[in-house]
Amino acid sequence: IPDSALVDRAPALIDSSRINTTYKFGATWDNRIWLAGGDSTPTRIIYSDKGVPEQFGSFSFFDVGSTQGGHITNIYPYYNNLLVFRRNSIDIIRRDGQGNPTISALTTNLGTTASNAICAVPNLGVMFLNDEGIYLISGGLDGGSAISIQRMSETLDKEIAKINKAAL
Repeated sequence: IPDSALVDRAPALIDSSRINTTYKFGATWDNRIWLAGGDSTPTRIIYSDKGVPEQFGSFSFFDVGSTQGGHITNIYPYYNNLLVFRRNSIDIIRRDGQGNPTISALTTNLGTTASNAICAVPNLGVMFLNDEGIYLISGGLDGGSAISIQRMSETLDKEIAKINKAAL
């Protein structure tokens, strides 16, 4: 069927791109679909157009490969932020004043490879496990608040030392 016979015209070539189907992690945040990581794209994050989850712009991506932190191990929505967990760092995606997504480092010395051990804890924040212990990300960046990361597993140090680090 030609485009003129359709209700909506097909997006321009610059407005859409072929999606690599090897992305390993996905999330919905900011009225968009976010895909990240995987074997062929270990440091790339792509996102759909706002309100159009099936349309990914050619330039709608972040690549964190040039920054310290390693491969992406998960992405996790947290209030008005999208947390990007990496092997040795955590990045944060937020909206700028015009509503466009921006990415910056939250911490450059703490990350996780335990992608299935990231969870929201009501009234506390987001907890995650790494080979040194269990950590809590709490707070936010809106309304004068600040995000903090604190270790929660001091009393479990003997048990944490027994974790099979290869199985994290």
